[in-house]
Amino acid sequence: MRRYLSILFFLMTIACGPEVVDLSSEVSSYAGRASWQWESVEHFLLRGRARLQGENQLFSGPFLLWASKEAQAVRADFCGPDGSPVISLLLDSAGCLIYQPEEASAVYVAGGLPAGSGYLDVYAVISLLRTGFPEIPVQWEMVVSADTSSQGEIRWVYTSLTVDTAVVTLKNSRLFPMLDTGSLSLEVTATSWHDQFNAWPLEWTLGSSTVNAIIRLRSYDTETEPPGTVWNLVVPVPIDTVFTEGGRWRSAFEFPIR
Repeated sequence: MRRYLSILFFLMTIACGPEVVDLSSEVSSYAGRASWQWESVEHFLLRGRARLQGENQLFSGPFLLWASKEAQAVRADFCGPDGSPVISLLLDSAGCLIYQPEEASAVYVAGGLPAGSGYLDVYAVISLLRTGFPEIPVQWEMVVSADTSSQGEIRWVYTSLTVDTAVVTLKNSRLFPMLDTGSLSLEVTATSWHDQFNAWPLEWTLGSSTVNAIIRLRSYDTETEPPGTVWNLVVPVPIDTVFTEGGRWRSAFEFPIR
């Protein structure tokens, strides 16, 4: 009798133990989904509201963002309550121009959008906005480079020239990952009501030592082609050019030669 009770207790322990998640399946699922999302969109227009709190400014208002793979460009205007731009941004293959009309200041970041000690190039930003992954999502590369050693989450590690690291983390059951560069974090906190392949990031939270923001989409449009004039950003003030110390964020994984 005692023997049967021991066996029963052992079986109950197994049944009540922590659920073991097949992360390899999760990796393949997200990699395939991100790759499809990247390939199925050529350009998009995002509209919504953003609330930003920084060291010298606080504003909440509408924003509009255009992105195009063909033009290799992203253009965004974040506006205050009166609808006038507070921050305008133009990112292309050469770098990122950030203009603050109210401050009468503009800075050009060579290479791409600053993110911690490194920068993200234009394709990385377009992918990030659509898929949550800060790089063109190539399915086999995502699967091979994924770290599944931590139970309940998948990680991709990136490094900069300063040997700083950035981590992309996809937690179990999440559709989109979180990006953490050490000094800056960007996380998708809500998604649109669609199936896994057609879902879009609906709300982002951005946090750093100097700024915090909540960005929420109201609509997205993948049909309307961006007019050529949208890529023109007129800046009537002197522009300071800077270089990010760490260069472009690159995968820390050593890919096999194919």
